[in-house]
Amino acid sequence: MKHFITKYLIVLLLFIPEVLQAQENMDRANEKAKIRRQFYGILYHQHHDFFDKAFSFQGLEAGLIVNQNVYLGIYGSCFVSTLVAEVNDKIQFIWIGQKGMQVGFLYQSGKRIHPGIQLNAGHFSLRMDDDRFGVFHVNEAKFKLLGFVLYPQIFGELEITKWFKIRTGLLYSSYHYQDHSVVSNSDLDHLSFTFGLAFVSN
Repeated sequence: MKHFITKYLIVLLLFIPEVLQAQENMDRANEKAKIRRQFYGILYHQHHDFFDKAFSFQGLEAGLIVNQNVYLGIYGSCFVSTLVAEVNDKIQFIWIGQKGMQVGFLYQSGKRIHPGIQLNAGHFSLRMDDDRFGVFHVNEAKFKLLGFVLYPQIFGELEITKWFKIRTGLLYSSYHYQDHSVVSNSDLDHLSFTFGLAFVSN
């Protein structure tokens, strides 16, 4: 009996390192498979050219960064004042707002400077009147246009700290709507420049 117990203990002692090594390998595999999530928010300015007049959107994006590479979020942007432009030979006051979802991907996100691509898709609302109206009274404008907006974007990010980045990029806006009698695609579709401040949780 003593010999059996001794042999059993010897075999058990021989197996312990193997068991510990197997457990360590499993822990490493689980760590690699674990999905890392971070919250982010981006305040941005987009320089546009609507109705042949330079104007800008102010906007906000917020959502999750998955494994430091994939952006998944929502966005909203609008004019913070009305644009004065000539539409069909008549001076008009114009306001545009949009909101929707966005998905993006970062390349080499571990480097201080890294590029990325992004696609925003959402709903837009255009308000227009020949009388001036405030941005808090856009629903009082006589002309209303609703539709869908899609814009792909390429950008670069400069990492200042682990939680703060500066982003610049180029995007192309494409607006889709039914009524083209007053506003044409050439009035809205264009290439734009964007500048943003990105904040990321650790």
